[in-house]
Amino acid sequence: MKRFPVALSLLAALALVVAGPASGAQLKRHESRWWVWYGPPGWVSAESANGIDITSPTGVFHAGYGWSSSAFPLNNGEVRDYLASSGGLDVHPLARLSFLRTGRAFSFAGGTRQVSVFRAYRTNRRQWIKGILKVDVFNDESTGSYGFAASVTGAPLREFRASRSALDRIVKLIFFKPRSPWE
Repeated sequence: MKRFPVALSLLAALALVVAGPASGAQLKRHESRWWVWYGPPGWVSAESANGIDITSPTGVFHAGYGWSSSAFPLNNGEVRDYLASSGGLDVHPLARLSFLRTGRAFSFAGGTRQVSVFRAYRTNRRQWIKGILKVDVFNDESTGSYGFAASVTGAPLREFRASRSALDRIVKLIFFKPRSPWE
C-alpha cells in the first residue's frame, strides 16, 4: 500500500525531467563567476566572460547568450553567418543547418535586431532540432564602438513548440555579473 505513493512520486519526478523546461517547474537561481541565471533545478551552464550556454541535465534543451566587440561595423547577417559557421548556435555539433525564416532587421535605441528560425541535425545525438536566434548589432560611428549580442534557444523538433516559452524565459533571466579587474 505504501509503495503506490512512492511510485507515483517517482513517476511525477520523471515526468518533470522528460517534459523539459515546459514542465512549469520553479526556476532556481544559479550563480557563477560571471553570470547569474534562473533555470530549472539540475540545469547546468558552460560560460566565459563573453557568453553562457545553459542546458537541461541531458543536454537536450539549450539556451545561450553572448556578446562581442568588433573593430569594424557589422550587420545582422554577418553575425548570423559567423555564429552558424563557428558552432555558436548549439552546444552540440550541428550538420545540415538551414535557416527556415529570417525576419527583417528592425531598429531600436542604439542598434538593430534580426530574428531567425533555424533547423539542424545534432550529429552526436542523432537528433533534429529547431531553434531561434536573436542578433542585436550595435554600430556607433561617432565613437567607433561596434559589436553584437546574441541569444539562441534550441530544442528537439517534436518538443520545440512546447518548450519555446520556457526557454525564452530562461534567456530573459540571464544577467552578467560585473567584476572589477582586481578580482
